[in-house]
Amino acid sequence: PGVQRPPPARIAAPDELGAVARFCQECFGPDAAPGYFLARLPVDPALLPDGALVARTNGRLVAHVSVLGLALRFGAAIVPCGGIANVCTAPAYRRRGASGALLGRALALMRNAGFPLSALSTGIPGHYARWGWVAWPRFERRFFELLPPAPPPSNLPGARPLDPVRDRAELVRLHALAGAHTPGVLERTPAFWERHWDWTPRHPGERPELALAVEDPGTRRLLAYVRGALDPARRWSAVLEFGAEPGAAGAVEALAQAFVSAARALGARALTVPEAAGPLVEAVRPWARAATRETDDTLMLNVLDLAGFLAALAPELAARAAAARAGDGTVLVGFGDQRTVLRVAGGAVSTRPPVPGDENLPGARLDPARWIEVFMGTRLFSAQPFAAASRLGERELNLLDALFPPRQENFWDADSF
Repeated sequence: PGVQRPPPARIAAPDELGAVARFCQECFGPDAAPGYFLARLPVDPALLPDGALVARTNGRLVAHVSVLGLALRFGAAIVPCGGIANVCTAPAYRRRGASGALLGRALALMRNAGFPLSALSTGIPGHYARWGWVAWPRFERRFFELLPPAPPPSNLPGARPLDPVRDRAELVRLHALAGAHTPGVLERTPAFWERHWDWTPRHPGERPELALAVEDPGTRRLLAYVRGALDPARRWSAVLEFGAEPGAAGAVEALAQAFVSAARALGARALTVPEAAGPLVEAVRPWARAATRETDDTLMLNVLDLAGFLAALAPELAARAAAARAGDGTVLVGFGDQRTVLRVAGGAVSTRPPVPGDENLPGARLDPARWIEVFMGTRLFSAQPFAAASRLGERELNLLDALFPPRQENFWDADSF
């Protein structure tokens, strides 16, 4: 008695997406720029056909979750990924399990669609941990007391406003370069690039003054670009996205100076830059009196299918094994209730379901809350507390460390969802 069941989850029809967008806008209130959801949700090419999940009570929308079809690049591998976005509940219906029911439906939808991985970004990670999402720690540099940069040397190209139409092909190229070297970068489809700028200017805090590019004056080829946002209440600016040609240090220097100048003109007193944007971090450093290194845990991942995830990573794992000259080996890998056999042989990496007798194989048992540190390269397997409890010899420990080496550069497109 007195316990209220959450309203049932269902799939929104295409002609409901406008109403869903208005509902999201109302729920997020001042945290969402005017028109952002109306500009994006009804036309977002990443939204799965059955991915707008809603709950209604007496015909009234009370909760919503979007499920997106994404893919993340890890070097030579592309991993299909289900994205969770636009999670919101009407104030009067919060703490009644409405969004939880939708998340349960979303998990089933992603598993049925064959996504081995799921991602979401949030400011309340504890809410999603109960469903299996784990925070993916990334690092950022925070620069304080921004200084007025000097004019760039005359031999360096100057920065100009980013033009989403004129620069599209070059943005695609530079974004692909970033994805080749930085694990976790979102693969953007042609449809995404086509519609991307319909909503990007309305992304919370994004400012056109902070969207800049530097091009080669002779070839008109983009050498570097950046997009940024401003939090006027805190007077902080943030880099949302950065890309640059390898070796284009002069262009990055000019870009950094122009970005800091634009941020200061908007009233910013501090600036955050993802550590993955290494060249930009170094170029910004001279224009701040102080800097700190902080952890950003707003991105969370959930391995829905361990075997599928490792199978999708196989091309990259094979490249890592070859680079480290790792020998062959077979390990039973597991965490929670998921287990799979990972095999390295003859330069190839493969997975298979466990069969009777595999319990005698060398076994790696990962902590369900810390598997992400291994798979995403935050911390070596051999340095984990659970490594000592695993049934592994030195050969298998070395093999796992070769397959999952430290990766300091982890980046995510801030407005992906």
